[in-house]
Parts: sequence; C-alpha cells; structure tokens
Amino acid sequence: MDLSYVIVGVIALGVGVAIGQRRKRSGADSVYGTQTPATHQTGMDQDKSEGDMSPGMRVFMTVFLGGWLIAWSAGILMAFSTFLSLGGGGSLFVGGWLIAATAGWGWAVYTLWKLVTGRPVNLRRWH
Repeated sequence: MDLSYVIVGVIALGVGVAIGQRRKRSGADSVYGTQTPATHQTGMDQDKSEGDMSPGMRVFMTVFLGGWLIAWSAGILMAFSTFLSLGGGGSLFVGGWLIAATAGWGWAVYTLWKLVTGRPVNLRRWH
C-alpha cells in the first residue's frame, strides 16, 4: 500500500473524530449537527432548518467532495482514453458509463459550489 493512502486515511479519521467530538447530539432526531425540536416546525421555518449544517460538517463535506471529484475526474479521463484507444470501436457499456459519470460529476460540482458559497444543501432525512 502506498504511504499517501495511509496519510489521507489518518487525516480523514482525525477530521471525523474532531467533528464527532464537537457535535453534541441531545436527541435521536438530530441529523448532521442540526437539532430537531420535539415540536416540529411548520411552514417556511421547517424548510429553512432542513438545509442547515454545522460549520464542521460543511468543511468536512467540502474536503471530502473535493477529493472525491479529483479521483472521479481521473477515472473519467482514464475511461475516456480507453474509449478512444479502441479505434472507434468503444463498447456501449463504457460509453454509457461515461455519460452517467459525467452527469454525476456535474451534480457533485454543483453540490460543492453550494457548499463553498454557503448556500443550503438539503440533507436527506433518515427518520
């Protein structure tokens, strides 16, 4: 195993532990650092609170998504070069994968942009 994988793993673990220790979960309804009160909000307040993130979670997701995009971009470029190296006889699977991968990459860039600019990112509710 390359040493860079170990370094990245240790850094990611340290960031995760630091964020986990800072977050104080007082109830089972808390999701990603936001607290849902016992009496649920209605109207505009509820929509506003669902996208809120703690600063630590926003930093972690920005770093994680940035690294993921770098690796995913390399994968797309490798698949594209493989597709072109077949002399125009690229497989239908690789072509479809490239289309889906590019669409996913675009969604991830849009999400990263929302994280960096401070716009709300709607998180999936797990309960």
